[in-house]
Amino acid sequence: MKATLRVAFVLLVGCGTPAPLVPASNDPSVLYRQAVARYQGLKTYADRGEVTVELTKGGKAEKEHYEFATAFVRDGRTHFTLRAPGKPAAEYELWTGTDNHTYVAVAELDHILDYAQATVKALGEAEGVTDGVTTQPLAYLLGVQDVPTGLVLAKTTDKAWTLTGKDRDGDPIELVIDRSTGFLTQVVRGRHFAPTEARPIAVELAITMRFIPVANQTIAEAALQPPKVTLPIEPDGPPAWIGVMTEDSPPRVSRVVKDAPADKAGVKVGDEVVSIDGHPTATSKEVVANAHKLRPQQKAPIIVRRGGTTVPLTVTAEARPDAATVQTSMIGKPAPAFSLPALGGGPAVELASQLGHVVVVEFWATWCKPCAITTPHLDTLSTRLGGEGLRVIGISDEDASDVATFLAHHKVSYALALDAGDATNGAYLIQGLPTIFVIDKAGVVQFTAVGVPDFGELDAVITRLMK
Repeated sequence: MKATLRVAFVLLVGCGTPAPLVPASNDPSVLYRQAVARYQGLKTYADRGEVTVELTKGGKAEKEHYEFATAFVRDGRTHFTLRAPGKPAAEYELWTGTDNHTYVAVAELDHILDYAQATVKALGEAEGVTDGVTTQPLAYLLGVQDVPTGLVLAKTTDKAWTLTGKDRDGDPIELVIDRSTGFLTQVVRGRHFAPTEARPIAVELAITMRFIPVANQTIAEAALQPPKVTLPIEPDGPPAWIGVMTEDSPPRVSRVVKDAPADKAGVKVGDEVVSIDGHPTATSKEVVANAHKLRPQQKAPIIVRRGGTTVPLTVTAEARPDAATVQTSMIGKPAPAFSLPALGGGPAVELASQLGHVVVVEFWATWCKPCAITTPHLDTLSTRLGGEGLRVIGISDEDASDVATFLAHHKVSYALALDAGDATNGAYLIQGLPTIFVIDKAGVVQFTAVGVPDFGELDAVITRLMK
């Protein structure tokens, strides 16, 4: 890693290292403000570094490593990349193009977001995507940083000051400021998830970022060059939404969200989507892409094939609701049936066979960090309440081998099913992971949550339904 970092700075040419920071005071707040002012006075800035994300449960730690790089030219260009070692594609990338627009590409998305000239807003969105890591120097450069509270000068050496305090959420943060340059060389963030009655094991999250900064040197064009754009670019904000799920191929409608634009336009389950606003749709991915091209409140023709007959309809697009809103629309409705292969073989995992039981369905993935918090809680519920009739089912669309490898190091005692074609994910309108559904004894959805749920609320719903 160190060799990689040394080579990377070949992209920087010229001189201009600022004079060493002379502290106006040993007061930690003054030292912090001096460092921030140092960033805001720079004409150019670049760094390379690494970040370690460590999750600890019951004394067992799991680690993930990423590499990042920043190139910044004030009033000009910015390029930030976060990638896992050995992977050619970036997990997350932010750049400012020659049109002065800031773009964000995320590996999990099938499009690129155009934030226009709202670079600060793009940084705020980045925090949710990257767990708040590595973009901290950019926040300092642009003057939009969060100021830690309760700062204490924890350590002073010939090389650095170490400040500790609390971030905006009240969690601990540690900042190491290099005495010779006045820049951050390390940031450590922590988060504590206290044990609960249902999940007696505390969970600790620690994020450690290490920076090698270079300031006020000419940055070569190669460091600022954006990626080769192969995905569609969409404006920031909720994309247009028509509210259908389709299955390849041809793209046949498998679900129409009640009261969504497609429902109001007369689209029905079983229709084959031929085109949207004149753009042909040969695959489900093209249905999504062409729907995203619409703008909210735009009226557009949508042509479907129904029973061998071509039916022209008109849809009025709406802003896509957030994931929680989409899932909430399923409460009070029968849970979509599914019959999926069980991990490791054996009888299929069927929802219909669980009538008379309260069922918790979790859509999850091995790579999903919030799932690592939710899954142990569900496992505890399954163990504690399984004898009283609770059933828990986990559904993943990953390869069976990947799930099996994950389970070799993680305890999951409830039923796991594989949704290789994403048909069940589509039927349940999955927008993010984890997504939790609680289904009553009659097969009706009574609770849903996207992300780590409020465990107290989840447990209360289950207790009420099991009476």
